[in-house]
Amino acid sequence: MATNNLEQNNILNNEENSGTNNDLNNHKNDEKEKKHEKKKNIFYIIVAIIIFLLLLKISSCVIPTLGQWKESNDGNNNPEKPTLTIEDGNIYDGERGYKKEASEENVLIPGYGNLIFTSKYPKVKLINDETNTVYLKYTIYNGNDIVYETNAIKPGNMVEANLYEKLDPGSYELTFLINTFDVETQEPGTSTTQTISVTVQN
Repeated sequence: MATNNLEQNNILNNEENSGTNNDLNNHKNDEKEKKHEKKKNIFYIIVAIIIFLLLLKISSCVIPTLGQWKESNDGNNNPEKPTLTIEDGNIYDGERGYKKEASEENVLIPGYGNLIFTSKYPKVKLINDETNTVYLKYTIYNGNDIVYETNAIKPGNMVEANLYEKLDPGSYELTFLINTFDVETQEPGTSTTQTISVTVQN
């Protein structure tokens, strides 16, 4: 009889210990799941923050661009026309100060040959032929240095450039850069360059 009671007590103790162990295991599993859920939540929060920052960056780039596009396409905000200073040149006298002419897209561009400047003949005529429908602007270079520069010359007008005063006696290879500008819009058009042998005498 005593043996039976002892066995029953052992069985009860084993059941109690087994239940306790199950509770501990369940508790540990719950903690692991909570930690796992917490990590997942932190991961999602970080991803959401990164996406938000990226969207913020993109919007900061796109919105000003859209605003500029709207402003540039708004009829009340047309960009200003380029300002072009028109030369107060003389009316072309018909005398040719150059030896040949070159045609550039239906624009008559003067072609200059070798030039000699003296105290008696110090100037070269920078001409815009009367048949042209564009302004001509001359820039004369000695290497990278600008020797002489005009404003825009009207068709039928000319400017007499005194290169004798601009250059010391000697021989030069000057570059004549001639730019065209539309008479109505003043937008730049074609350009051409000519290399001219120049001699300045005492």
